Amino acid sequence: MMQFRMLSALCLFGMSTMTFATTQVELGLHASNIVYTEPSVMQEKGSLSGFNGRFIYQQAHNVKALEVTISSGKMDYEGSGTIQGIPDELFEIRGLSGSPWRLDSKWQVTSYIGLGYRYLNDDSSGRVSSTERHGYEREQVYYYIPIGIDFERKQLFSDWGLYGNVEFDYLILGKVRTSPLTSACG
Repeated sequence: MMQFRMLSALCLFGMSTMTFATTQVELGLHASNIVYTEPSVMQEKGSLSGFNGRFIYQQAHNVKALEVTISSGKMDYEGSGTIQGIPDELFEIRGLSGSPWRLDSKWQVTSYIGLGYRYLNDDSSGRVSSTERHGYEREQVYYYIPIGIDFERKQLFSDWGLYGNVEFDYLILGKVRTSPLTSACG
């Protein structure tokens, strides 16, 4: 992992501070378990998997990050009957800005805030439930503000480290669009 470094240099005209910026790219796998419930009406649950990526730019006491997640999977519906294996697709992008604070030589905490966009497509159109209700396509769009803290402890055991995160997502706007129907589940 690259880290920022601050160097001081004596110039002909006096003391000057130079700050070097670092960039980091992380690519990984994404897995999530989702339960979507409308109380007394319906429930969908299932798993999604895919890829995520993060581009991080760090300079002195400022960190900026762009994160992208793309995943898909199958959901099971239970409400007006049941439908198994409904395809779901998820796309999420977020921009974050924060400040890292080194607590000592091994611990670093980074507080951040940002703006996020999440798109989820749940498409049971063309399917019929166990009680002969027709499925439909549902698109959900969320705009939100992520507020959180990352923590990192280097050299926990030899070359091992400890990383963690606590985050609260404040919903700014949420929209749900469903395809026109004559008969729908739920």
